Amino acid sequence: MVFWKFVIRADKKAILNAFYWLLWTIVGMLPLWLLFIPIIFYSLPLNLDTFGKNGEFALYSAGIISGSMCIIDKDYPFFKGRDSEDQDDAYQRTRIIFPNRRFLNFLHTIILMFSSAIFMLCVSNDFIITIFPNIKVNLSIINKITFYIFLVSIMLGFLVVLVENSTMNREQFEKEMDRGYNELEKDFDNLHEQDIEL
Repeated sequence: MVFWKFVIRADKKAILNAFYWLLWTIVGMLPLWLLFIPIIFYSLPLNLDTFGKNGEFALYSAGIISGSMCIIDKDYPFFKGRDSEDQDDAYQRTRIIFPNRRFLNFLHTIILMFSSAIFMLCVSNDFIITIFPNIKVNLSIINKITFYIFLVSIMLGFLVVLVENSTMNREQFEKEMDRGYNELEKDFDNLHEQDIEL
């Protein structure tokens, strides 16, 4: 996948920007971290149910995933070098499409839908018990699931921001495109040589 090529070959600037995003994402979870104050002050038991008994982690995941989808769906302007047919001060303008956009959109949509469904289940738990008394929803297990989805969402968001900064880097983008074209040209030459031998 082209996406992982940009992740593996990201430069220091792209990595620093991704960690900068991660830092502000953690700061954005301030309401979550403030819960540590009464927990420490009153020596309350620390578990996931304390932080996500109402499906809060599903909300956090949905927020991060939707922000990542905005980055994935955005087209980036990219200026090629001067073309001999163009005027001296004119540049041929194209656009950069986010690597593996369709797959990433599909993956993010699944996580977003799943997070929304789990949050709706947590919120309507009392309503479900009233109508279907025999059905019991294990919120403890659901809280663990939402926490793992939250971690996956942060990881995906970090990688998306990392790749975004790599694709915005013109030199890095040109290197990746040249490498891709060279590999394609080699494959074509090998195929042509095989045809000749046949």
